[in-house]
Amino acid sequence: KQGVWMGFGSVAVWTVNGVLDSIIGGWIEDEQDLSFNDVIGLSGGDITSFGLAATLLGAVCCGLIVALPLLMNGNDLDDE
Repeated sequence: KQGVWMGFGSVAVWTVNGVLDSIIGGWIEDEQDLSFNDVIGLSGGDITSFGLAATLLGAVCCGLIVALPLLMNGNDLDDE
């Protein structure tokens, strides 16, 4: 059970990192006026939105994979 909690913790840290990376990356793109808008037609807000959506999808998938042992055994996370 401790391994499952560690897995959930690592997914949480990865999710926070992805959210911050998406927000900061979009902000930098808008502030620096990089060439993304000219090359692929995306603004900083678009890049942030795609990054947040990808982070959310990845967090859900990874969280479900971490939870698979609990779903297979039918046990919960309570220590008894």
